[in-house]
Amino acid sequence: MNNKNNSKEKSAYNKGSKELFFRIVCFLTAVIVYARDIFGLDINKFIIIGLALALALFSDIDHIFLYISFIVPIISGLPYSYIFIIFLSVLVIKRPGWIFNVKMIPLYIIIFIIEPLSIFYGSFSFVEYLRLLSVLIVSFAYIYNYSDEQSHIRACNLYLISFILAGLNIVIKTVNNASISYLLTYGIRLGDISAVTSVEGITVTYDPNTLAILSSISIAISLILLRNGSSPRWQHLLIIVFSVLIGMATLSRTFILLGVIILAFVTITSTRSVKGYISIFSFLGIIFVLFLCVNKYFPSLIRNITERFTTSDISNGRIAIFIGYMRIILNNPLKFILGLGIQNYQIKSGIYESCHNGTQEILVTWGLLGIIAVIIMFMNIFRRIKTGVLLRENKIGYLPFLLLIIGLQLIQFFSQYINIIVLLVTVSAAMTNKRHGVLLSDGTRS
Repeated sequence: MNNKNNSKEKSAYNKGSKELFFRIVCFLTAVIVYARDIFGLDINKFIIIGLALALALFSDIDHIFLYISFIVPIISGLPYSYIFIIFLSVLVIKRPGWIFNVKMIPLYIIIFIIEPLSIFYGSFSFVEYLRLLSVLIVSFAYIYNYSDEQSHIRACNLYLISFILAGLNIVIKTVNNASISYLLTYGIRLGDISAVTSVEGITVTYDPNTLAILSSISIAISLILLRNGSSPRWQHLLIIVFSVLIGMATLSRTFILLGVIILAFVTITSTRSVKGYISIFSFLGIIFVLFLCVNKYFPSLIRNITERFTTSDISNGRIAIFIGYMRIILNNPLKFILGLGIQNYQIKSGIYESCHNGTQEILVTWGLLGIIAVIIMFMNIFRRIKTGVLLRENKIGYLPFLLLIIGLQLIQFFSQYINIIVLLVTVSAAMTNKRHGVLLSDGTRS
């Protein structure tokens, strides 16, 4: 009996130690990013790599998953290729069944057959290939296999915390180099800090459309957690307000589109009870008050957003780019079947511009075979989500995944690795709702 008690105490102690170590690693990661980006300290990237390595060696699969969720919004400011190579090595050793899984076959066809064939077109880097391989395998291994509900809820909360850190990081760097009035007057879009700074090297920065998608996903995740009652309501209401402001500051038409989808989705899924009507009117009230405040104190922001919809070429040349890529692919049967490869496909095509449609990018880079493989991969993801979401009672679990898929039709997909990793978070958001009931704040189930 004493041996059993000692074993339980030792297990609890080990679990507590790993949790404490995980929190320290997350805290140090955030401090290092801010010390480098905001205070200009020269911090070697191998310090962050060392933290990730220590986490991989002394923690467990659960905390690696949580750490990935935490670093998603700030990942552009991290040496993530090294981090994911480390995590891939751990998964191969600790979870070989996740790696050597039949569901991974379509992915392996892409990364071990289709992509390597692009070496014959030139502009192929083995380092870049290893980065793509590690990010894809780690992300999809967790998407297909990880099922701890409590960790999924924590992953969503960690993503939201990190999004706030990333948003504030970008805002502070931007304002430090240009006044708010200057930004509003000249319609400078929040996201890509190179527009207002001369900072080079690794830093937290995103193109405005990607930041807009991250903002909309933050709103959707907050709505899911609000409905689940898994955290204090005021926290998620503040995150929604913050995310809306960040999204509006990007002046992104993508954010407006995704915002309309969020409103429509919430309206449709909330109008089945009196409580649902109260929720939707409360949400609309928050948006209306935000609009009035922004219109009163930052009228230039509303004007700049409006001007984005009244330009003579609302596509910003994207239609011409789309047609150019389709002409190249359709005129060459081999390129149509196998694509150009994801590395430097802009140079290989001679267009020198990225695709602005995620589906077309898959066709251009991996061809028709790649399209078929990705469709199978997403069918597996959808089946995975369907087993986790309360299909009849809580369809809002689909919202982050839906927003990402729609948003990716307006930007790049697999060539921007953050979009692969944020896919993991959207699946986590859906998996916070198991079929046997919604987890409430007191640990009971509905």
